[in-house]
Amino acid sequence: MSNRMFIAIDIEKPPHRKRLKEIQQECLQFGDMNPTKPENFHITLNFIGNVNDEKTREIKRQLKTAIKEYEGSPFQVSVGGLGSFPKKSYIKVLWAGLVKNHKKIHRLHDTITDQLDDMHIDEHSFTPHITLSRLNHITREDKQQLHDVMNKYQNTVLFEMTIDKILLKNSSITDDGPVHKIVEKYDL
Repeated sequence: MSNRMFIAIDIEKPPHRKRLKEIQQECLQFGDMNPTKPENFHITLNFIGNVNDEKTREIKRQLKTAIKEYEGSPFQVSVGGLGSFPKKSYIKVLWAGLVKNHKKIHRLHDTITDQLDDMHIDEHSFTPHITLSRLNHITREDKQQLHDVMNKYQNTVLFEMTIDKILLKNSSITDDGPVHKIVEKYDL
């Protein structure tokens, strides 16, 4: 059996999800977008891709080793600012980023990536973010208005959150969008 796996930090607290949903709603009027469901808000540390059950077991073992140095060391981050992928002039993904303590997330990502090096996981440049929406189409006028909203939140802290665990998750694509299930939890 093949599993579409990724390593993430979930946005679990209702007030945090509510704040992201408010920003998302403000942006939805500009273009044809597929909003992320609040229960799927997360920061992806590493996208692994499709793996079989044997490789999943090995990833679990490797992750346990990777996070040992972080056990008992939860940390705070500030979520804020809006950005887009692949670039601001061509928006396919709208996201909220991290504005403080993002170096700790980068270090955690690098530690996991190094530990999973033999697994040949999908490596992209890492920008910690929470996907708010995926864009299908946007007009030039709507893009300018969306840029205005993005600029409005440029240096705004939306909320502070404690990173106290990471999750190995499985993603299934359904007619109603992606469904994410926790495969393993690792406390920090």
